[in-house]
Amino acid sequence: MVFLENLSSDCPDADIILRSQDSREVRVPKFYIVNSSSPVLAELLQVASHLSIPTPSDVGESHSLIQLTHDYIVLVSLLTYIFPVSPLFRRQYIKSWNSFRWLKHLTFFRDETASLIYSLAQIYGLHQEALRAARTTLSFSITIEDIKSDGDLDIMSGASLYELWRYLREASVIVVDISQIIVERFFRLNQVFYSLEEQIPEVTPSSDSVNAKVDKSVLVMSSPFFSDMLSLPQPPDHEVIDGPPVIPETYDGILSLLAASEKYDMDVVSSSIRAHISCGGLLQLTGAKAFPLWPTSTSPLPGPSNINIRQDYLSGLERHIDNTDCVSCMRIHALKGETFLVELQNQLAQALDVIHILDDDSDQDSESESESTPEDPEDP
Repeated sequence: MVFLENLSSDCPDADIILRSQDSREVRVPKFYIVNSSSPVLAELLQVASHLSIPTPSDVGESHSLIQLTHDYIVLVSLLTYIFPVSPLFRRQYIKSWNSFRWLKHLTFFRDETASLIYSLAQIYGLHQEALRAARTTLSFSITIEDIKSDGDLDIMSGASLYELWRYLREASVIVVDISQIIVERFFRLNQVFYSLEEQIPEVTPSSDSVNAKVDKSVLVMSSPFFSDMLSLPQPPDHEVIDGPPVIPETYDGILSLLAASEKYDMDVVSSSIRAHISCGGLLQLTGAKAFPLWPTSTSPLPGPSNINIRQDYLSGLERHIDNTDCVSCMRIHALKGETFLVELQNQLAQALDVIHILDDDSDQDSESESESTPEDPEDP
């Protein structure tokens, strides 16, 4: 079988050479062109054959060169509807009447009839419509018995059913790949946290056999993406969390912001990670309790009531922003503008004031509760 990818190279069955207006050549068997479903290209060949150019001696004695008046991209677009490849464009292509009629009806369909639409689109070679109907079909909880009871198996061929199953299998593989990326990134992130706290000079590399865990508060603080994801109803702790269906590159890009970069030394990496995660939390600050404390290997996340530890943490972070060697602060400065870090310092100062207010309020509340407790309560 001849594939379009092989037409630009030596095709054993090629007997004509099509030259585009921009002097690019494609070798094709004339039999496929004459007997194809493209009257436009067949007519072009018939007209251009009278103006065929003698081929050089190194091309071959059985090849005739036909000069066309169309660009290479248009020529390749026409050939995509003749040779077994997915169509890229629809320029100068005349569909059969049945394909055009079904395309008109299949453009709008209900979700309940997606499996039937998928079968019809496969029969008439409407690949884009078949793909859209397949995605809609697989979005429902459906079994073979359900398809059989609806009567869709009567018109769905075995090849179409296999394609539907293969699409589902490939989608499952993508989910597995996303989970693997998350596990590797989480393991790396966790080890970086512990190495920073224990002052270990090296970071343990990721391992496929390790199931790492990351504190939810760290993710909520460090990324609005995970903040939105974890705000939805989730299973109990220490269980798998299903994220939105995005491609692995998206997950990898988001999680790479949480992991250390190997091209920096450990001191810069330590400073960068602390600032990057903390600055991300500032963007969603609604009060002092929105600041999770830095996790350690012995105490993953101290409670929000420890005001003194929290105040020291925020004070250290405020001093850190003045450090011009911080990679993360420089990145945030470049993305957010010159005044962003100044506003960040002001927010930190306000946060420290809120902490003092909360500390005073908690003391006053405890005193008021002790004073309001009656010594001799009255009977109801």
